[in-house]
Amino acid sequence: MGVRRLLCAVVVCAAAGGVLSERALAAPTPLPCSPQAAQEAIVSTAPVTLSSAHFEIWYSDSASSTDYITQTEAGDLAALAEQAYASYAALGFPAPVVDSSGLVDVYVVDLSSYGYSSYVCDGSFYFDSGTVGTSSEDISTDWDVFSDIENGMFLAGVTDGWLPAGAAQWAAAKILGYPADSISDIGPSDMTLDCWSDTSTITDAANCSKTGYEDLGLSRWPFYEYLAERFGTLFIDEVLTDAWSAGSAMTGLSNALVAHGTTLGDVYNAWTTVELTHSYGISALQGLSPTPYDTISTGTKAGTVASVQVPVDHLATRYVELTRGDGTTTNACYAATLSLSVTIPAGTLSKPTFYWTGPGGSAIPLAVNGSTASASIPWDTCTWSGSVGLLSLTNASTTVNGANFVVNASMTVDMTQPTSALLPPAPAGVNTPVVAAPSTDAAPLISVFGPELLKLSATTRQIRLIVQSSGGGSLQASLGGAALGTSSLRPGNNDVRYTVPQSTVSALRRSAAASSNVLTLTPLSTTGAAGTAVTRKVSIAPATTKTVKPKASPKPKPKLKRK
Repeated sequence: MGVRRLLCAVVVCAAAGGVLSERALAAPTPLPCSPQAAQEAIVSTAPVTLSSAHFEIWYSDSASSTDYITQTEAGDLAALAEQAYASYAALGFPAPVVDSSGLVDVYVVDLSSYGYSSYVCDGSFYFDSGTVGTSSEDISTDWDVFSDIENGMFLAGVTDGWLPAGAAQWAAAKILGYPADSISDIGPSDMTLDCWSDTSTITDAANCSKTGYEDLGLSRWPFYEYLAERFGTLFIDEVLTDAWSAGSAMTGLSNALVAHGTTLGDVYNAWTTVELTHSYGISALQGLSPTPYDTISTGTKAGTVASVQVPVDHLATRYVELTRGDGTTTNACYAATLSLSVTIPAGTLSKPTFYWTGPGGSAIPLAVNGSTASASIPWDTCTWSGSVGLLSLTNASTTVNGANFVVNASMTVDMTQPTSALLPPAPAGVNTPVVAAPSTDAAPLISVFGPELLKLSATTRQIRLIVQSSGGGSLQASLGGAALGTSSLRPGNNDVRYTVPQSTVSALRRSAAASSNVLTLTPLSTTGAAGTAVTRKVSIAPATTKTVKPKASPKPKPKLKRK
């Protein structure tokens, strides 16, 4: 039986909270998918119609009929369908299948005796009159429109409806912004990905779950969200197209993944890690935590903790929860190491992963060696409130069922390292304005005692100053741009001295610039940050020259006369 015919029997949840109503034990005659028969099924007299751009709503306007809705309600239903039509087109998906009139027919009937909220045919779908006007009308309509889009993608030969059902539920949740109703029933993780009930051949089938919404594969839509986040939204279109070509949903999914350089087994394992760490790209799925199959308390004593067996079917996952301590919060606790060993059943392609939900937790893949996976996890003997360890056990095969995983846990305790499960206290509230503090030490403030003009004699080349500093650091001096050196500073008064090189003195005497005789004193912090400089002017006396007195000529001696 082809998927087009099969989709005529696929139903969608529309009850509040995202749970499909239970189907009747003895369902009425199957609803017809031919337009004429469908129209006649509404009421015995001619039904009323309301048309929009792409949809035609068929409904009863008789108040005595169980199918009755008002014209306004019919218009609102058409508007919801048009909104879904535009949203899917914006994402790049093809248009829905239409009937001979060029529109999608929507037959509003009382489906309560079937337990359905809708029933999709090629180019048309039945819509439960009891769902009209409820909070679930939008997601049910969106599911129906996408299912009719899928009708145009498939050929005869695909006999498994879990893929189109789950993909349609993902698409409906996506264009509605992932409302709370869409996440009220997710999973369960131990139900196989491809499990669903073929209601086209078995009346009141419930193969996978006692909840109809889960039984039809609709609760597994987060898998398609993961595919869309990793490979792009239109990867779902690729999967559906490949399933069409292969005549098998599983083969089509596998082929699409191989075309992107990976395998179904690897992708399934990766998806379960995202489920484990709730690390989806959308906030609606980030706060969820998987339900554990079994819980192990590691206690406070070193040695073997537990050994448990966990059965897992194909394309399903179960989680083992591990808690620290023994429930006592008053005893001293110590650092420890938790050793995990998992015996992996043959053919399951499993890659177990551990995750601590508390502070600093991250996914830790167990190292796989043959049929054994193992890991050593930093641990302690404290009792933690609200934080647990989760071990995912995945069966990524498509055929192996009833596979028993064996989990062994043991612990060593280091009594020399006391520790605590208490978290640091919350930061104190700040009610006053917050002032940004510098990342480096501030330079000290300085005051220089003495005159504004420092006079140096022609023979003195040393500058001596008394400098008061607000803190420790150093003082850098320069005269006319020439560096004189750096002196250390301590809090309080400092006696600093700098010698002016003779070359600087000579240059200053020759310079006519006013800035050449400016002494600049710059305080520096211990890390080298400069502070506010203080300046003084320096006057250098001109060089003195010696006056050389001329020597007097000696008087000539008088000549003696001879007598």
